[in-house]
Order: sequence, then C-alpha cells, then structure tokens
Amino acid sequence: MAPTNYEDPLLDYEGLADRLGITLESARAYNSRALDHRRKAARTGDPNHVRPGDLPEPDHYFGQSPAWRTSTIDKWNAVRPGRGNMLAPPPTGEIPKVRPALVSV
Repeated sequence: MAPTNYEDPLLDYEGLADRLGITLESARAYNSRALDHRRKAARTGDPNHVRPGDLPEPDHYFGQSPAWRTSTIDKWNAVRPGRGNMLAPPPTGEIPKVRPALVSV
C-alpha cells in the first residue's frame, strides 16, 4: 500500500516537472542521470561518481515508477548547484569566486 501523508505529498515525474518548472522529459533525464551515477558509484566503490546536483533517490516506488516527497525535492532544489540557483550555498561551504563580466566598448 502507498504511504499517505497529505502534508507532504508524493510527486511522480509529472509532479516533479511541475514543481521544478521543467519538462516531463527533463524530469526523467534528471532521474536517469542520477540513477546512472549511483549505479556507477556502487559498481566501482567510488562515491565521487554521485554528483552534488543529482536528483535524490526516490522516497517511494509505485511498481517501477519513482516518487519523491515534496519536502525531499524542495530541500534538494534549495541547495543544488546549477543554472537558475545562484543563491544556493556552495557544496563545500566556501564562498564562490566570481569572475568579472567581460564588457566590450
């Protein structure tokens, strides 16, 4: 039976895409890439294959379909590096170095 938590609902691929403002195809690609990284890390014994921006492991499965708690995605999205999240803290806690923009005259 599926877990029920109305205060922290589960998101399928469509819900994940809506929550992040991405396409359904991108949501599937995020999970596929993260799954590949986790499998490679498990196979080689090297945890460095898992990247800081990888989508977290699903909180639940419905058959083979993954689902994530809204809180899991919100926490991950708040700190993941990458485009559109310039305010996220760096994974190491260091202050990022900013290069000055090139200006042509």
